[in-house]
Amino acid sequence: MLAVAGMTASLAAAGTAAGTAAGASGTTSAKPNAPVLRTLPGYTVVNSPMSMVPDGEAKTVTCPGNTVVVGGGPTLAHGGFLLRSAPTLDGRSWQVTATNPAVSSVGVAAMAACALPPPGYHVAPGPVGRNVAGSARQQATCTRSGTVPLAVGGSTSCPSRIGLSALYIDQANGLYRANAATNQSPAATNTVQAIAICSAPPPSTRSSPAPSTFKPTGGDGKYSATASVVCVL
Repeated sequence: MLAVAGMTASLAAAGTAAGTAAGASGTTSAKPNAPVLRTLPGYTVVNSPMSMVPDGEAKTVTCPGNTVVVGGGPTLAHGGFLLRSAPTLDGRSWQVTATNPAVSSVGVAAMAACALPPPGYHVAPGPVGRNVAGSARQQATCTRSGTVPLAVGGSTSCPSRIGLSALYIDQANGLYRANAATNQSPAATNTVQAIAICSAPPPSTRSSPAPSTFKPTGGDGKYSATASVVCVL
C-alpha cells in the first residue's frame, strides 16, 4: 500500500496528502510531513485557526497566488466526527467539515499544503458510493495518462456518530488508487466518496508499503485509524 498524506495519501507523500488517518472521533491533527512535497516549487502551508462552527459547516483554506493544493487535512476538537476533508474541484482550496452530535457544533481547523501546479495536475473525484459498509472502500483513480495520486481527500454523509476513518493510497496491478472509508461497521444509509489529487510522479521518489490500521477507541463501537507515509528521496 502506498500511503500519502491530507488526512491524505500519496506517491510523493504528504503530511495530509496520502495515508491519512481520519479520526472518527476525538482530536485529530493534520501535519505536513512529506519531504518530496516540500521540494515542489512554491511549496507553502496555509492553516486556519481552530474555531467552533455549526455542524456541517465547511472550514476552508485557500492557497495563495497561483498555487494549488497538493495535500491537506483537518484538526478536530474532541468529540468531532469527520465528514469531509478534501480539495475543491478547482484545486485552489482545502475544505473540512465535521459534526459533533452531542452539542451541534464542533471545533475545526483546516490545513492546506500548496505548491505551483506540477505537470499533469488535476483533481479526480471518484464515484459516490451509497450504503457502504465500514469494511469496504470507495476509490478514485487519476484520469490523465502518466499521473499518480499525490494526495487523497474524502467525504461522507452518514447517520449520527459516523465519520471518515481512513484516507490512503494503495496499488493494485500497477494502478495507484485513492481510498476512503468510514467507521460504520455494517452497511447502512450513507454516502462515501474518495477524491484524488493527481500529477506526474515527482522526480527522485519511490514508495514503500505503509499499512492503514484501524483501532477501536473504546467500547462504544467507534473507530479511529492511523496510516503512515513512507516515501524516500
